[in-house]
Formats: sequence, C-alpha cells, structure tokens
Amino acid sequence: MAKKKQEHQTAEKIAAAELAVEDAMQAGDFQKEMTALDALRALDVRQWTRVDDKGDTPLMIAARAGDVRAVSLWLDWCDPKAVNKEKSTALMEAVAAGVLDCVQLLAPVSDISARNVAGGTVAHIAIHGDRMEIIQLLVETGLLALTKESDALFHWAARYGSMRCLRFLAAHCDQGEMNASQETPLWRAITEDQAEAAVFLAPFCELGRRFEKDIEISGNAVFLAANLEASQCLSALLREHDWRFKNGRAQNVLEAFMANIREGSNKTKKERCQEELERHAPIDVGRDYLRRYPTANLPLLRARVEGADIEAVMAGTGEKRDKNKPGENSSPKARAPAHRL
Repeated sequence: MAKKKQEHQTAEKIAAAELAVEDAMQAGDFQKEMTALDALRALDVRQWTRVDDKGDTPLMIAARAGDVRAVSLWLDWCDPKAVNKEKSTALMEAVAAGVLDCVQLLAPVSDISARNVAGGTVAHIAIHGDRMEIIQLLVETGLLALTKESDALFHWAARYGSMRCLRFLAAHCDQGEMNASQETPLWRAITEDQAEAAVFLAPFCELGRRFEKDIEISGNAVFLAANLEASQCLSALLREHDWRFKNGRAQNVLEAFMANIREGSNKTKKERCQEELERHAPIDVGRDYLRRYPTANLPLLRARVEGADIEAVMAGTGEKRDKNKPGENSSPKARAPAHRL
C-alpha cells in the first residue's frame, strides 16, 4: 500500500510539473519553463512525450518560432526525429522559419531524408524559401550530398525561381542533368515562366533531348519560351536573342510562334507573347514577315515597320519601289499562317 501511495504521489507531482511547463510555455516565460523542467528531471523524468492537437512537440513549436534558446532546451527532452500530423519534423520547421542557428542545432540529430505529407524534404523546403545558406550548411557539413540522385534539387530551384539556391547549386550540380521527364533545369525554369532563372541558366544549360527531338519547336531557349507561351521568359530572353538563329524548319522565332499557335491555349498568354515578339523583332525581320504574310494580325509590328519606313523616306534613304517592276508587288499576296490571334 505504501508503495502504491508513493507512486500515486509521484504521478501527481509529475502531472503538476508538466502542467507548470505548459503554462510557462503559453505565457512565454522561458525561466519558469526551465524551472518546471528541472522539477520534472528531479522526479526522474527524462523525456517529454506530450503533443498538442496538431501533433507538435515543444521542440517543433520552438523551431517554428525560430527560438534558439528554446530549441537548445527542448533538444534534451524531445525526439528530434518525431513527426506531427503533417509529417513535419522540428528541422523542417526550423528550415521553413529560416533561422540558421536552429538548423545548426537540429540538423546533426535529425533525419535529413524525411518527407512531409507533400513529399518535401528539408532540402526542398529550403529551396522553396530560397534559403541558400541552409543548403550550403547541409552540403558543407556532409549532411546533404549533391550526387546525381539529388540533382533534382537543381530543377526545384529553377522551378521556383530561387535564385540564391540556383546559383549555389549551379556550381555544384551537373548542369545538363535531366529529370525523369527528360527536362533540364533550364526547361523547368521556362515551363514555370521564371524569367530570371531562365536568363541565368540559358548561357550554359542545355534544354535536353526532349526539346531536341521536337522539330516543331527545336531551337534555343527563346523558341521554347515562345512555344510554351512563357511571356516573362520570352521578354527577358529576347533582349539578347540573335534573330538570325533558325529552328529545324528554318524559321525565326516570330515565324515559329505564328505557325504553331495552339488552339485552346491561354488567350492572355498568347497575346502577351505575340506583343513581346512584335516589340522586340528587328525592323528588317518584321518587314520581311509582313511582306510574305500581309494579312497577319500584328498591329504593333506593322506600326513599327511603317513608322521606320516613313522615317527612312523623310531622311531620304527610303527604299524606292517601282510599282511597274516585276517582283514582290506584282506577285500574288502570300497568305498568313492559318492560326492567328
């Protein structure tokens, strides 16, 4: 009886100490929190197993808040590999919060390869938030090995336009590595219309075999941006584009875009891409296209060409056309491509 009574009294003391810990946590009183935990330790309690309604441990809560002191304290009490209802670990919470000191405490004792309910790892979360310093820490400490299998991280950085991570990974990953869909990081950047990432990757990153096999759109990054109607990428890439470049069908990018406008595609995206092409096309390219397709619906380009012609005439350098001379003016008018905006 005496033993059972003593056990009951101890259980009551533990419950009271645990309640004191939770009250201190809710009040944000770190000193009382430590005192209450010391009381638990005096009762020979060495691990905290209680969680809130989301499955969060105090360590997860501290990591989410970026509270380095609390993370350091609760590391002695909570399992760092525990997961909540979203399958997130304390390290994932620290990475999402972007607090490097918390990450440094948690990373060596956590499961780097763990995945949350969305399938994301610690590295994916860091890239999504463009936490380059965290990726660098994990790589330099040997916790994250940038092998061929992890090159998908390079694709993730391109997909989300996480430029700081992208620059770091570009120096450490295979720049031409393709994912399971035969896409390179440059392809992913253009697919997601991440203009800054596309401009950064274009000088050294290939588009991949998937692009090269498609004769309809083969060419360079500008052609892919036009085909995918990635207007922001198209605008950025056109600034340095060599309009002499032709695709497999001997088309420049304006010709390729107008010939391959897809039925049912996003009207707004089409209009934005067409506007960018009309705005950036050199006058001689525009003039040549409008000569061959005089009914083409390219109002901005037509206005630019006509304006340039008027300026040239006024300057006395305009092209002299003999209306009676056989040639372009006497030949039947070419028809514009079937699909027009």
